[in-house]
This record gives sequence, structure tokens and C-alpha cells, in this order.
Amino acid sequence: MATKASPSKKGSSTKKGGKLVSTVALFIGVLAVGLYWVGIDSIVNGINLALSGYSGVCDQYPIAKPEGFNDSEFDYFNDPKYLQRSVELLGGAVRIPTETHDDMGPLGEDSRWAVFDEFHKYLKESFPSIYSKFKVETVNTYNLLLTWEGSNKDLKPILYMSHQDVVTVPPDTWTQWTHPPFSGHFDGTFLHGRGSLDCKNNLIGILEALTYLIEELDFKPQRTVLLAFGFDEEISGPYGASQLAPFIEKRYGRDSLALILDEGDGIHELAGTFFAHVATSEKGFANIRLELHTPGGHSSVPPDHTGVGILSEVVTDLENKNLQKPVIDMESPMASHLQCAGKHGKSLSLIVKSILLHLDLKPIKLLLRWKMKELFSLVAYLMTTTQANDVIVGGAKANALPEYSYLYTNYRVANGDTLEALNERYLKIVTGVAKKHGVGLYAFGEQLIAPTKAGYFNVTNLQPQLSPAPVSPKNDVFGKLAGAVRLTFEEFQSYPSIIVTPSLMPANTDTKFYWQLSQNIYRFAAMSGMWETKIHAVDERVEMKEHINFIFFIQTLTRVMDTYTEI
Repeated sequence: MATKASPSKKGSSTKKGGKLVSTVALFIGVLAVGLYWVGIDSIVNGINLALSGYSGVCDQYPIAKPEGFNDSEFDYFNDPKYLQRSVELLGGAVRIPTETHDDMGPLGEDSRWAVFDEFHKYLKESFPSIYSKFKVETVNTYNLLLTWEGSNKDLKPILYMSHQDVVTVPPDTWTQWTHPPFSGHFDGTFLHGRGSLDCKNNLIGILEALTYLIEELDFKPQRTVLLAFGFDEEISGPYGASQLAPFIEKRYGRDSLALILDEGDGIHELAGTFFAHVATSEKGFANIRLELHTPGGHSSVPPDHTGVGILSEVVTDLENKNLQKPVIDMESPMASHLQCAGKHGKSLSLIVKSILLHLDLKPIKLLLRWKMKELFSLVAYLMTTTQANDVIVGGAKANALPEYSYLYTNYRVANGDTLEALNERYLKIVTGVAKKHGVGLYAFGEQLIAPTKAGYFNVTNLQPQLSPAPVSPKNDVFGKLAGAVRLTFEEFQSYPSIIVTPSLMPANTDTKFYWQLSQNIYRFAAMSGMWETKIHAVDERVEMKEHINFIFFIQTLTRVMDTYTEI
């Protein structure tokens, strides 16, 4: 009889999950008052709807078993020998320090890129079956595009994404690591090292999953399988995915892919229920640079407000007048996520369920907008356009007036907000300060206020601004992914049930370059416990049992999508 693994940390909430549940208890008091103002009928109606199951909201897709699936496959992936081989493969990848740095020079000029030659050699030696079955191409030197041609050209390809690079390990943190950051050390449970969770585990896991299909099942795909591995995601992809995506589009055309899957969140327990958070969108992004040019001079005869003082006033006004409230957008994946929690959260009271299922009611929207940050901070963050003044620099000498000062402000743009609105709000603040102090203003190449003897502001972007990602649909393709998640965690593992819900990626992945290739772009890591694994931090690690879950999920999804012929 096939054996099944046990869920990692089953029955225990994460710290963030626990905080979320306790916050809901406080949150309900405020919202109940709001509903009372609207009328007791709204509450009663909502409770009745909650009791009836609220059909149509967060309905779940069935478990998806691939054609020819046999429960004995569980034994293969639970074999200690398979675990050991997986440890060797991922550990070897982690030991190659494919760091990218913000100051990387051009390809061919900066010698630090050369480490990717070593990484490519490692992949070729470690996965001979992949390199024999797939067409392997390099794009712009170090991007990898692998193609496994399917027999049915009428079926759109699927694309699995990952990235080869890892975030830099600051030299002054090396001694803080329990195990050296590029050791790939396995302690019997966790594999340690930079990139073990972001994102070499995904890259190696994808290759392991497809190796299983080739070597163990002699799988011959109907649907073409593409692998796209960029090499500079951690520095926003100027040479990597930004060049790879157009290459793929030129070959296959717009909206040519059935499914794109990239890194994302995983499985978390909330309100007594395990939820799989599949990100169907990402927040938008802006990094705005504000320069202030002012006359210099000796500090013994200063003006009332120096350049540093004027720029500091902008910071003060931004933080006092420009902080945003949550955007309650019913098209946002976070609205779907909250409704899923309302329908399926086992430990939530009926009144909480009613509120979460009625996000479209104006009184609830109003209360959420004004109280969510105070009472429901984790969700509020995801539904709010955030602002962070991260860098301010001015002056060069203690006894010399600053002639040049600058400020960097970072924004993550919520679904339902726009870059146009963000820029309008920002410029309103800067314009007010400029007029108050009699200085000019240039914004994004346009003169808004003529420069004066007192100086001028100049507003530019550090990088091109990015709108929130299009929201991918909850359709049959999403359903196949959800079914593969459920097979992985309900049968390969032994979770009581998994609720698969749309969610939101607060950061940006390489998928930002792939929007034109498919409407079905999902960001998900089939593993639990990700909040405790120190991503981008000292002692980054991955639990190898969870890595095996990811491998099982990828091979399942590949087979399930291969027999789905509607796209």
C-alpha cells in the first residue's frame, strides 16, 4: 500500500496567521456597529447566506489526478533515496554563488557575470535527461530557454519560470549565519543557504519534476513545455527576463501560452483552515527621485530654509498628507481572498463570515477603509498603495550650504489605484512646497514652475513605473492548478483539506515582462511554512520535505495540463 507524508506543522498556525485571527476578533466589533447602523436585516441576511454556503463564492475545484496516476507514485517521492538525491541536486546549486548586485556593469564587461557559466555547466551535468530531451537555448548570454516539444501543435504551451540569480549576501553578515551562506548544508530537515528558498529551489525542483516524467514514466507530452530561467530578477531583470520574454513572444505570438507559473506564496493556516495562496496579480511599482537644486554659500549666512530643510518638508508632508487608505476593489484578488476566508474559515464566527462575504456593501467598505490599517494590518498592507521615503541625501560639508539634495520614495500600487493618481498626489505635495519656498519645479521632463534664484525641484523615475498586474482569471486553467495543489497536499501529504484562493503578490516578479503572453499567469510555491524560512535574510533555508512537495506538484500539473485540450 502506498504511504503518504504527513503535513509539515499541521494543526498549528503561523505567527502571522495567529495574529490575523486575533485581529479579526477585534475587527468584528467595529464592523458589527456599522452593520447595526445599516439595519439588523443586513446582519440576519448575511448570516443566512453564510449558513447556506454562499454558493458561487470561493467554490473549490476537484482534486486533479493525472491520467494513469497510481498511488504507488507517492512511495517514489517518499523514498529516502529520492530525498538524498534531491538534497545533492539543490545543495550543489546553492553552492554556486550566483549573486547579482545593484551596481552590475554590462554583460561582457563586468566579470561578476561569469559565475553563470559555472551554473550552466552544473545544470547540464546534473540533468542529462533534460538536456537530451529539451532544446536548450541561451538568450542574451545567460537566460535559459528550454523547450520540450509536444506532439499536438494546436495546444498552447505551458511555461514554468524561475531565476538563476540570488540576492547578495552582505559581507558583514557572513559570520551571523549558522552555516555558511553558500554551503548548501543539509541538517536532516532543512537545506541552508542563499537561494535555497529564492529561487533555486523552484528552478531545481522544476528540473527534478520533469526528469521524473522522462526517466520514470517515459512521458511524451502532447502540449509543449517551456522553461524560462532569467538571471537578474533580483535587480529587476534589465538583461534577463526583459530580453527573454520578447524572444518567446516573437516565436509564439501574443496570448500564445496556456499557463505561466512563477514563484509566489504557499500554504498557510488561517482561522482553522489551510489556504493555498495563488497570486493572480502583483502590486504596481514606482521609485520616484526628487532632486532639489539650491544656491550654495557659507553656513554663517544661511537662508531661513536650506535645501535640506526644504526637502525635509516634502518628506514631512508626504508622510502626513499622502498616506493612503485601503482600496476596497471587488476586482482585486484580495477581495476574493477575504471572501474565501469568510466562507471557509472554520473558526470564524457567523458574523465575521457575514462581513467578509459582504465586502461590496458601502457601510462595510467605509469601515474597512478607515479602520483596516488599525485593526487588520496584514490585509490592509496588501490592499493599500504603500509609500516609503527610503533615501535622503543633501550637502557635502558642515559649513557649506547644500547645493544639491535628493530624496527616493518607493511606492507599491494597490489594485484599484493607478499610476496617474499616484503621480498626481505626489506632485500636489511637491508643488505646494515649491510655491511656499519660491522654487521651480520640473516633473518627468515637463516644466511646471519656472526655476528661480532660490532654485528648483526635478522629479524623475529611478526605473520605469509599473501598473498593478492584470488580474488572472479563476477559470478552468486555475482549476487544474488548484486540483494539482489539492492532490499534493490532501493525498500526497495528509492535510484534511486545502482551500485554494486567489491572492496578491506584494512584490514584483519576472512575470511583469510576460503579461502579453498569457492571461493565465499564476505565482505559487507548493509548500507550507514559508513565513519561517528567512527569505532574503541571514540563515535562509528550505525544508526539504516541502521541496519534495513542490516537485510532486509540478509533475502533477504538467500531466494534468497535458490532457486538458480546451486551450
